[in-house]
Amino acid sequence: MRGIYTASIWSMYSSPVVWCAFGAALAYYGLAGLFAAGCPPVLILFLLLPAALPALCKVRGRRRFYALACAVFYAGGIIFGAAARRGADTAALVFPGQSVEKVNAVTGILLDDPRSSRSGQGLASLALEYTYGGGKGGITVRASARGSLLVLFPEEALPHLKDFGRGSRITIDGKFLPPQKAGQKMLYKAKSVHILRAPGKVNRLRTSIRLSLLDFFGEKWGGLSMALLLGIRDNLDSNLAAQYTKAGCAYILALSGMHLAIISAAIAFLLKKPLGLKGAAAAGAVIIVLYVYIVGAQASLCRAAIMYLLGAAAVIFALPATPLLLLAFSFLIQLAIAPASGDSISFILSYLALAGILIWTEHIVCIFRGLVPEFLLSPLAVSISAFLATMPVCILFFGELRMAGIAAGLAMVPLTAFFMLGSMMYLVLGLIPLLKTFASFVLGSLYFILDRLSFFAAKAPPLALPPAPLTLFFSIAVPLLFLAAGIYAAKKRAVV
Repeated sequence: MRGIYTASIWSMYSSPVVWCAFGAALAYYGLAGLFAAGCPPVLILFLLLPAALPALCKVRGRRRFYALACAVFYAGGIIFGAAARRGADTAALVFPGQSVEKVNAVTGILLDDPRSSRSGQGLASLALEYTYGGGKGGITVRASARGSLLVLFPEEALPHLKDFGRGSRITIDGKFLPPQKAGQKMLYKAKSVHILRAPGKVNRLRTSIRLSLLDFFGEKWGGLSMALLLGIRDNLDSNLAAQYTKAGCAYILALSGMHLAIISAAIAFLLKKPLGLKGAAAAGAVIIVLYVYIVGAQASLCRAAIMYLLGAAAVIFALPATPLLLLAFSFLIQLAIAPASGDSISFILSYLALAGILIWTEHIVCIFRGLVPEFLLSPLAVSISAFLATMPVCILFFGELRMAGIAAGLAMVPLTAFFMLGSMMYLVLGLIPLLKTFASFVLGSLYFILDRLSFFAAKAPPLALPPAPLTLFFSIAVPLLFLAAGIYAAKKRAVV
């Protein structure tokens, strides 16, 4: 029995593509850390050391072949990750002939729909075309520019910008704000906005759909519906959003795999019988692409969409695929398409959380089996796995850990999923007055329950962290201890 279990562990983690993605992640994030610390580039050779391990292995036959394949793919991943890191670094703002201090206006294309911040101002990314600034003798100089710039818009300009939406060409007057923290990107604060060109017909249709849905979900709970369905938080109660964050459940509001899984499950339920498995997968892929286009290419949502498309291709062409393999492929594809997206916190947390769920869940189930009721065992294991995987990043970026999120998520995740499904049904039921009233009552009741749950979960204090060196050791050692304990418990059960 022990041999069977060891073989299953080996088959789970021995995919060459998984090792390629692991090598790419080490190079992409490790290089940034090494260079930031002032280490010489030659230290990248240390990342290649694991590639030499198969030569030292005593295994023979098929396992040795796979070990060598994993080593080759791992080394290839190191090279790919280093190239992606370079691509991300060169994608920074470039405007030759101008200094940041002298730039007083920029022209570019809106990359996404402006969203409201807590202060009431708007935020959106701009693909730069030109910058304008003072030259010698007070002459204004125009310079070509490239790169993506995050812009802070004045509150009074926000409604007009939202009406035009993504794809608009604008010129804004303002100034650059210096980064408040190390590693933070520059922000451009706009004083006035001039719309030069409206977006194309397709983008205008997309913006009209989004605005129509905002009007359709006009109830108090509608803000949460729009946050879950389209990622629009403009009408979301700021107190509820803060409660989700303090409860350690902010990930529920970020469009990601959970939301896409609900949508894809609804698609499969409706289309599987009339179209068959392959037809439903193909139709679902088209719907998912359209959905991502309407919502916007958010990092965590793109990860889930790429995984869904890869899974649909595996179903259509009868290809073997595991969730971990799809995750690895998705990571490599997304990093190749948009190298700079790898620096997004939502990108990092999205991949880490799902990787943790796929790697840790079964082991944690083995640890707690017999100690926790069976109906709670799998959800608890999933919640702990995601928490363990994202723990080091949460400590690094947020400086605290919200342990309450593990328990709160057990109730809030399924309730939020039901709320999202109800919101999708409301799009149809809302067209019938009597059913609209009933559906509104049900969604309002679910909203009240979620509000109360998040309110009480937010009362739990964050975990106090030890000094920096101990925190780093703690954030790495604890997940590894859970993994080792889970493997030991599973082996013990397999022997019995």
